[in-house]
Amino acid sequence: MKSFVLFITIFFASLSAMGQVCQIGTTGYATLDDALASITNNTHTTIKLLTNITNEPTLIWDRKITFDLNGYNLLFTGSGSQALTVEYGSIINYAGEGSFKAISLDNTGLAVMEAGASCTLTGVESKGDGADAVVCVGGTIVVNGNVTATGGYNVLAVFASYNCLITVNGDVTSSGAGISAEGEGASIAVNGNIKAYGNGANASGTGKIVITGNVTSSMMDGVDATDDGTTVNVNGDVIAEGPNSIGARAFEGAKITIEGKIDAQGYLIVGNENKTQADFTTPTTQAGYFTYTDGVSSIWVKNGSSGIPEIASRTVAYFYAGNLIVNSPVAETIQIYSITGIKIYEGNKDAGEKQISTGNLSRGVYIVKGNSGWVKKIEN
Repeated sequence: MKSFVLFITIFFASLSAMGQVCQIGTTGYATLDDALASITNNTHTTIKLLTNITNEPTLIWDRKITFDLNGYNLLFTGSGSQALTVEYGSIINYAGEGSFKAISLDNTGLAVMEAGASCTLTGVESKGDGADAVVCVGGTIVVNGNVTATGGYNVLAVFASYNCLITVNGDVTSSGAGISAEGEGASIAVNGNIKAYGNGANASGTGKIVITGNVTSSMMDGVDATDDGTTVNVNGDVIAEGPNSIGARAFEGAKITIEGKIDAQGYLIVGNENKTQADFTTPTTQAGYFTYTDGVSSIWVKNGSSGIPEIASRTVAYFYAGNLIVNSPVAETIQIYSITGIKIYEGNKDAGEKQISTGNLSRGVYIVKGNSGWVKKIEN
């Protein structure tokens, strides 16, 4: 038995030494593209990694493949097209320790198209201007890790369209909007937090969203939902930090449920009606929750210990009209640094809001710190 194990170990080591990066069965391949090209039908195939692999953007069509990571990392990345595209009934997943990621430099990170297609991996990222990270139309995606979109204000981290199911077992971070479920059968579950510059979560056309963590927007709304049959459930807090932000909006029969607290410039909008904390309807239509409704759309906020819903405690900092606006619950020292670490400003503030004139600052990204322990990266 020992000699057999030794033989197998030597065999795999020999494949690696011969420049083979992966294998199917006992056949080794010099590139992942060679291994993929050798698969001629949709019979389930396992590709075993023998080393870390970085592959150019790839389209997988009508194949059923498990990547046995074998302790290594598999990365689809590059520019010019989607980092990984899965189409026409393909079922792509992984096994074993290691990572399986799709990272695009100028396009969508992962696209799963058509009913029956699916992809399970450990992370997705898009870096290009206007490039979304995850896009799904009629398929299934599971990300056992984080999704990040960093390509400017016009990006969307996660998009689900008709008859598409997306699950993110991690956090979603976006320099633009967070997640969007649009159309019948579109569903997104985020088992983590969402942090976005634009809207945190948006659902329409009977789309469904469930978020187990917090939703934070640094400039726009926390949660928006439109159309009868559309639902959004947030198990954490909803925080919208922008000067004209709304915690949650529900229109045309949509339903939103928030288990945590809300903190935003404007509390809620239901239909065409602005709602403050105190504008709840009695009796409630859902036991254990405050009800906010216009008779068509509804938002339910979990009961707190006080007579009205509680406000989330947090610190807001943003640039607006030539000023840095800082609102924090304690008196503290505020510092502004350039992105290269040069201190530009230091001054004290009382508890509450303070406006700091920044008209002499050029456009760009700055680091703002409070000595109570918070740090924010903010674009001017």
